[in-house]
Amino acid sequence: MFDALLMSFLNGLPNLLMHYGTTLAILAAGIAIYVRVTPYPEIKLVKEGNMAAAISLSGGILGIAIPLAAAMSPSVHPVEILMWGAVALLVTLTVYWIADHLFKEIPKRIEEGDCAAALVMSAIKLATAIILAPAVAG
Repeated sequence: MFDALLMSFLNGLPNLLMHYGTTLAILAAGIAIYVRVTPYPEIKLVKEGNMAAAISLSGGILGIAIPLAAAMSPSVHPVEILMWGAVALLVTLTVYWIADHLFKEIPKRIEEGDCAAALVMSAIKLATAIILAPAVAG
C-alpha cells in the first residue's frame, strides 16, 4: 500500500509543480502589467513607505491571484491555466483601469498617502476577484 501511495505522489508531483509554476508565471506577468498600467508609481511609493500605495498594491496582487487560483483548480492541463488565466488577467486589469478612471481622485489620493482611498480601491479589486473567481473556475 505504501508503494502505491508513493508512486501516486511521485506521478502527481510533476503535474502539481507544472500547474503551480504556470500559475505563478501568470501572476508575475499580471503584477508586472498591473504596476505599469496604474496611474501612479506604486512600487516606488511603497519603497518610500507610502502605506496607501502598499494597501492598493496588496489589493491588486490578491485581486489577480484569487481568480488565477480559481482557474488553476479545475484545470487538467497547463494550457487551460494559460487560457483562463489570461482571460482572468485581462478582465481584472480592465476593471482596475475602469475604476482608476471612474474614481479619478482616488489614484491621486493614494499617491498622496490617503489610506482610506487605498482601502476603497483595494475593496474594488478584491470584490472583482471574488466575483470573477467562480466564473473562471467553471
